[in-house]
Amino acid sequence: MNKQNIVITGATGFIAKNLIPRLLNKKYKILILVRSTDKIKKFKWFSKITFIKFDFNNQNLNLAKIKNNSTLLHLAWEGLPNYNSKSHLKNVSKQIKFLKKLIEKKKIKNLIVTGTCQEYGLLEGMQNTSQDVFPTTYYAKAKVRLYKKIINLKKKNIFYFKWLRLYYTWGKYQQEDTLFSQLNSAIKNNEKYFKMSKGDQLRDYIPISTMIRKIIKTVNIPEDGVYNICSEKPISIKALVKKIITMKKSKIRLKLGYYPYPSYEPKNFWGKSNI
Repeated sequence: MNKQNIVITGATGFIAKNLIPRLLNKKYKILILVRSTDKIKKFKWFSKITFIKFDFNNQNLNLAKIKNNSTLLHLAWEGLPNYNSKSHLKNVSKQIKFLKKLIEKKKIKNLIVTGTCQEYGLLEGMQNTSQDVFPTTYYAKAKVRLYKKIINLKKKNIFYFKWLRLYYTWGKYQQEDTLFSQLNSAIKNNEKYFKMSKGDQLRDYIPISTMIRKIIKTVNIPEDGVYNICSEKPISIKALVKKIITMKKSKIRLKLGYYPYPSYEPKNFWGKSNI
């Protein structure tokens, strides 16, 4: 397993923007596959990585730039944050075609793919990787389908495969449509109230810095595995929001119960950490 060469998809996303500088600090050589570099040219680390322009819709990939037996951190996924769109299912065929090509050409020896805690469906309480999955959203169903297809790839190909079920996170570069980006915006705009659900539901929130550390740790595990990338510490959304308000030294007040609970996830759940 060549640990020095890492290929990354989804490089313009929240996770990758936090992950890439940490990998560079650890002296990994980074190659990103990206549709456009416009969103990442501004970062200081951009001059330290190489890139190939690539679109999952046409799959014209120059394999010559990818060193044999590299690690692939596959973060790319289209269609978020609409979890219930059937379009998620279309991602599976595109992605497995891409992965199959890289693996069969011996370009990838160590495959790390991000899944989701939504794979557990409406399972309440602590969720661990030994449990069966019962996905309810099209997003989670598509991820489970991709996982199974990669397992089938292993029947004829030799490579390490790590599947990471990501729980909720927050931090720098988060998308604007997330709860905490909206909270930060409301605080910045000196709004009097922040509208949210009742906030008593328990969730597993992990700071992005801790999530990145756990993801990097999986790079050097020389075996297959499914991992919950979580904190294992349930916290109510209301408590976490209040914590951030205190950190920001804001006087914004909460308007609880304005939004209903999400129907696609259980009221209370958190992960059992295994990394």
